[in-house]
Amino acid sequence: MRRKSQERGFTLLETTIALSVMLVVGLGAASLFFYAVRYNSGAADRTNELALLQRQMETYRTLPWNSAQLNTQAATTTGIMTVASSAYGTAPTGNVGDCVASNTSSDARCYDLTTTIEDLTTYTGGPVMQKRITLSIAPRSVNGTNDWRSAPVSVVVWRSSPALGPYRQ
Repeated sequence: MRRKSQERGFTLLETTIALSVMLVVGLGAASLFFYAVRYNSGAADRTNELALLQRQMETYRTLPWNSAQLNTQAATTTGIMTVASSAYGTAPTGNVGDCVASNTSSDARCYDLTTTIEDLTTYTGGPVMQKRITLSIAPRSVNGTNDWRSAPVSVVVWRSSPALGPYRQ
């Protein structure tokens, strides 16, 4: 007594084609995942840069007009190192020398902050009526080379003399 089965399975060729299609779809999804992780990391660095710039900008905005810190200066670069202090942001902790020499923490970030202060007059030889403060920040990796994660960010702050009023440009 022979029983003829009505059941059929997949052939080896069908199984191979199905696995190949699944492999292509899976690799595409994995590459999108890594792409998203890389650019989210860049966005976090950009947020840190903007927070540091805003902190520095507010420092210059609170200084009195005749403060020595607002004297004209050529571009000066200082190093800032940040370490994540909480889930909500970063805090400056030291200078870049500390970051390069001793810090091996993966959450440490080093930045170069460049500050330029210019005195602006309304006419040649006239009194200084405004100051243009240009702040630029660029990330630096631990080994001292430029970092690939983000480009430099710049902001320009205008300070008016008391004679012009606080918000006049």
